[in-house]
Amino acid sequence: MASEAQTSSFNHWPWAVPSLLASLLIAVSHYNYPLFHTLAEFLAIGIAITLAVVAWNMYPFTKNNFLMFLGIGYFWVAIIDLFHTLTYKDFGIFALTTSEYSIRLWLAARALEALVLLIACRYLNHALRREPVLLIVGTVAMLMTLLAISTAFPSVFIEGIGLTPFKVIAEYTIISLLVIAALLLWRNRHLLEPKIQTMIFLAIAFTIAAELAFTLFVTLDGTANLVGHIFKLFSFWLIFLATMRTTLERPFLAMARTANTYDAVPDATIVVDNNGIIQQANQAATALVQLPLADVLDQHCHQLYHPASTDHLLCPICEAIKHGRSIRNVELHAPTKNRFFDYALSPINISATQRGMVQTIRDITPRKAAENRLKESEQYNRMLFENSPIGLVLCRMDGELVDINAAYANIIGRTVSDAMKYNYWDITPEKYYAAEQALLKQLNQSGHYGPYEKEYIHRDGHLVPVRLNGMLLKKDNETFIWSSVEDIALQKKTQERLDFLAHHDPLTHLPNRLLLQDRLKHAIQVSNRSGNKVAVMFIDLDRFKNINDSLGHATGDTLLQHVANRLQLLVREQDTLARVGGDEFVILLENLRDNSDAMIIAEKMMSAFDAPVLINDHSLYFSLSIGIALYPQDGLTTGVLIKNADAAMYLSKEIGGNAYHFYTTELTDNITEKLSLENALRHAIHNNELILHYQPQYDLNSGRLTGAEALVRWQHPNKGLLQPQSFIGHAEESGLIIPVGEWVITHACTQMQNWLATGINIDTISVNISGLQFQRGNLANVIQSALKKSGLAARHLELEVTESILMAKPASTITALHELKTLGVMISIDDFGTGYSSLSQLKQLPLDKLKIDQSFVHDIPFDKSNEAITCAIIALGQSLNIRISAEGIETNEQRNFLIRHGCAEGQGFLYSEALTGNAFTHMALNQQNSCLATGPEEQHPTLQP
Repeated sequence: MASEAQTSSFNHWPWAVPSLLASLLIAVSHYNYPLFHTLAEFLAIGIAITLAVVAWNMYPFTKNNFLMFLGIGYFWVAIIDLFHTLTYKDFGIFALTTSEYSIRLWLAARALEALVLLIACRYLNHALRREPVLLIVGTVAMLMTLLAISTAFPSVFIEGIGLTPFKVIAEYTIISLLVIAALLLWRNRHLLEPKIQTMIFLAIAFTIAAELAFTLFVTLDGTANLVGHIFKLFSFWLIFLATMRTTLERPFLAMARTANTYDAVPDATIVVDNNGIIQQANQAATALVQLPLADVLDQHCHQLYHPASTDHLLCPICEAIKHGRSIRNVELHAPTKNRFFDYALSPINISATQRGMVQTIRDITPRKAAENRLKESEQYNRMLFENSPIGLVLCRMDGELVDINAAYANIIGRTVSDAMKYNYWDITPEKYYAAEQALLKQLNQSGHYGPYEKEYIHRDGHLVPVRLNGMLLKKDNETFIWSSVEDIALQKKTQERLDFLAHHDPLTHLPNRLLLQDRLKHAIQVSNRSGNKVAVMFIDLDRFKNINDSLGHATGDTLLQHVANRLQLLVREQDTLARVGGDEFVILLENLRDNSDAMIIAEKMMSAFDAPVLINDHSLYFSLSIGIALYPQDGLTTGVLIKNADAAMYLSKEIGGNAYHFYTTELTDNITEKLSLENALRHAIHNNELILHYQPQYDLNSGRLTGAEALVRWQHPNKGLLQPQSFIGHAEESGLIIPVGEWVITHACTQMQNWLATGINIDTISVNISGLQFQRGNLANVIQSALKKSGLAARHLELEVTESILMAKPASTITALHELKTLGVMISIDDFGTGYSSLSQLKQLPLDKLKIDQSFVHDIPFDKSNEAITCAIIALGQSLNIRISAEGIETNEQRNFLIRHGCAEGQGFLYSEALTGNAFTHMALNQQNSCLATGPEEQHPTLQP
């Protein structure tokens, strides 16, 4: 009876345990492959280490050298496998957690396993010493581990491609070693017990199968990888069974005679008679109930080791003991200890006349906790699935739905139950059929697809744009498609809006410069084929700035929208109207026969704006300035054509607007010359090409030299000495007047301080200030810096500001002038009489001097009007207690007139032209050292020819 029970045990339970574990592991792999890998490896490692422990502890009794060597060898195989597990790419403990190092360590472990099985054959009929063998095999194992992680080891895996040839060859080499080991075992099979022999051969066969699987995988989470790990688990289990049978079952009767025989068994083990009374117990069994051995023996096993909540008459373990029936893997929950145990029973002869049972009790609480966590994880994943904001769907290869979530159903406007009635192809428009058949082929080849954009048919009939990603899943020999489905309707609308904004003006919704250039490029291509012309018409609104400044930007924006609508009515459907700037529009005219077609459209546009635009009860009149460039005569590229049309438009602006002009090459030449001049002027500032000339200023009554006006000149390297009128205007337009002005102020202050130090006794040096300096040049800081750098007292510096600058923004001008006046400098109005000064504002300005413009002095005494204006300015200055100076004095008659009517100072060619610094110094020293005649005419110096 015992023999039959043991035979049944061997035939069934050894396969049930690994089969159950394999099933659980396969299930885990579908949800979390890294977890599968970790569990599979740790199970195999645990089996190997248990095998080693049992073999080591039972060796003194069995003296089985073959199994002892296998135990030592598999211990070190387990150690390398542990490194392999911990370096797996998703484990994340070591810095070496990559696919490459993990696979290398796998090879090292399998190579050592093959060598262990090969060398173990020697110990079928040879003795061994355990400690040296343990050390030698361990040394080999560590050397193999170090080699595996070294840089000298060839690459074994390439992400996205799979195994390297070296890896495949290595696997087949290991397989060859295993085949040799099997042949050697077969040759010495008479030395092995038949059942042990069968287990060893099956273990080698499973190892070979695992290695073959590992020559086939491409991805770390593929089917081949999974199958290989399952085969490896079966192989380790069979080696473990062989060890257990030899070390435990065969010497069991001998072990039963000693009290401590079972202490090498890690699980709680007791021997009971047919009534369930405990005859023997190992240390693990006494530790489990926390009682000494004396208190355990002769107790009923149910009282100590079976669930107290169950009566012993109903206990399945007690029932099996009573009938002498073997059981395996019976799991019971002990509520008082809140733990789970796995029970196994095997019949045994306690003595020659007494039968009993060996009962092993394994605490499986950690495993049950892991299973519960897995169950909770599955529930959590289900909750995530059902509540995911992204549509999720599982379907068969023919499109039949297996599982969907609410988000997927919402995308097609249905409930989950309603949506499950429809095949995948029912909600797919026919236009996608061909593409999706090709996608299915790709899916079968690569195992995944996406991202892929298509449309679903909504319940109400409209199409919903979606984006899909998916992969193949295999379960129970059936293939499924798992897909995520994202509703991208809002993204599409947003992208369309962004595309529109990227190519259109947000105010007028007209094409912008980018879209205009694309269409112009296309128009040029069409023109090259057809031979017809293309015109680019650049339009700018005359006096728009006045409207914008006076009525506000909101009115200006509304006006631009009206202009866009009116222009749109005047262009053909094939033409393009674009807004490229504030009040700048460009019209692209295609398929023109000659220039006259563009001319007709330009005239129509100008006529269209003869009528006012009514905005907020304001009738706004304005005109257009138009420039026209033609392809191919005025340019061959989009940029050149638009630039040349812009240049032609500025020509229309310069003559007063309300006109159109065609582009000519002279316009480009003028612009090029202007840009060249501006660029040269930038270099002139840094290369010290600017110089100052100084025009003397005199007291008209005494003839005393009172000051000098600093006038900038440009010593051009190619054009020679340039006067201000040839470059100051360009400096104003480009903004270079600010650094030029700073240079003039600094050098004028330095020159004045030098004159004073030399003994030249003059009152002031005057410097002209431009409007741009006044508005943006940080003038007060510049002046403070120049005075500090030169050491000049502020009273010796006079700033000349034109009347037009002062009246541009009266309120801010008054504030700015008072700020400058606090520095102690003198302030004068230059070219007075040419602007439109307000006397009420003029009296608020901190002025020291008014300079009469030379245009009024020039015709004295022949022009009575100019005489009257000059007299009025002098009288105004006297009434405001402001000193008066005159410019452009060229004759004695002009000087005498000014003296007679009370003008204090003057300058002009009657006295001197503008002089260089050295010439001015020489002249001033000569005048101070000479004896002047007492007659009026002899007192006044004049220009010497």
